[in-house]
Amino acid sequence: MRVLSVNVAEPRNLTLKGESVPTSIFKFPVQGPWRVDQRGLAGDFRIEKRRMGDADHALYAYPHEYYASWQAELGEVPETLGYFGENLTIEGLIDTEARIGDVFRCGSVRMQVTQPRIPCRKLDARVGKRFSGVFLRSRRVGFYLRVLEGGELCAGDTLELLDRDPGSPSIDEFVRVSHFDYWDIEGLEGLLAARDLMPTWRELLNDKLIRARGADGWFGMREFEVIAREPESDDAISFVLRCARGRSLPSFEGGQYLTVSYRSTPSSPLIHGACALSGDPRDGHSYRITVERLRDAEGQKTNDLPSILHRSLAVGSTLRAAAPNGPFTLAAVAEDCDSLVCYSHGIALAPVLSLIHDWAAYHEQLPLTVVHADAPHRHRRLRAELADLRRSHPQMRVLLQDLQETTGYGIEKGLLGRSLGAAARPFAFLAGPPIFVDTVREALLGVGLEKRQIRSRLGTLTR
Repeated sequence: MRVLSVNVAEPRNLTLKGESVPTSIFKFPVQGPWRVDQRGLAGDFRIEKRRMGDADHALYAYPHEYYASWQAELGEVPETLGYFGENLTIEGLIDTEARIGDVFRCGSVRMQVTQPRIPCRKLDARVGKRFSGVFLRSRRVGFYLRVLEGGELCAGDTLELLDRDPGSPSIDEFVRVSHFDYWDIEGLEGLLAARDLMPTWRELLNDKLIRARGADGWFGMREFEVIAREPESDDAISFVLRCARGRSLPSFEGGQYLTVSYRSTPSSPLIHGACALSGDPRDGHSYRITVERLRDAEGQKTNDLPSILHRSLAVGSTLRAAAPNGPFTLAAVAEDCDSLVCYSHGIALAPVLSLIHDWAAYHEQLPLTVVHADAPHRHRRLRAELADLRRSHPQMRVLLQDLQETTGYGIEKGLLGRSLGAAARPFAFLAGPPIFVDTVREALLGVGLEKRQIRSRLGTLTR
């Protein structure tokens, strides 16, 4: 481990949103031994007070190993060492190895790792594009040091590790948990257990831990890895997801959805959307989501979230998701209900399948009828799963309405009557495109059901 370059700032102004702002991010190598005290490098130019304290930002170190990867991603060669605003360009100590609280001697200077670098808009201006988010998500951010004992250092000096808390998190782990995976209770507890954690960070992380422990499902966005891709039709696909950290997953209520965030490339815009959960809510190891890509009035594929997932989400890819949510669940069923009826159209069978799993686990004393309208050749795998559930549960009936085309949106009158039977107080769930849901709702209201006896789902929305 050694210092490749010692870099100090050349004062400049940047234009940010039409305003001239002074900056010290432009740093350049200097020759010979350089004096260091508790404020950092002698003669270095500093503009702003640090929120976490100037002394804990005395020096910023950045691994030279990252330069090549950024060169490839940015499409240009960094002008010189110090390009990312670092005081020390180092070699042999990357973010997965450096730990909070590590004490090093370099030259005659003794210094301690305090925290990762969290980038600001000035890094965007330095690089000439929106980059700070990409930089942070990469977790190749480098780290700050406080000066415990001043002295001199220069390029070529070695970094000698003097003290380390072996239980302290690496810089990479610190960024992962504090900025992305703050659902991770174990990870937060690990950060808070660090011997040399700064008081300000301890307060912030403890607040996140309290919120994570009290969250319904989990706090924030959780990273998932795709472990299976299962085509349902030309336009519909199911993805099986597991926690990217290998942790177990909480159960959810059948009929709920995942709010997903996804980037097809590190620099792509973040897109969001709700995806139906279609698997067993009590699996504990994986979730399954099912999506159908949309087409416009001319039949062209659109650029919405399902379409982007359909064409670019492969096995091994990752995405992030909030905890399961949504009111299309058995919790809506009235206490005096004496039977359940689910009406679905096409790919909207997916959320109904998870609803059936919940019914089988908690409400099998209520007779269940599933009425599904679809073209016989479409979504065969989901229909086969429906048939398997029917064979396992004698209290469940399945009535199929085969559509020759996907433009049929009603339920035949005779089939509607059979689905309700002699039930005095049925409760109905409707899932499908708006015209199907509206048509079936009007038919149910026409035979005497009240609005409170109907819960519906329009694609990814509920009402």
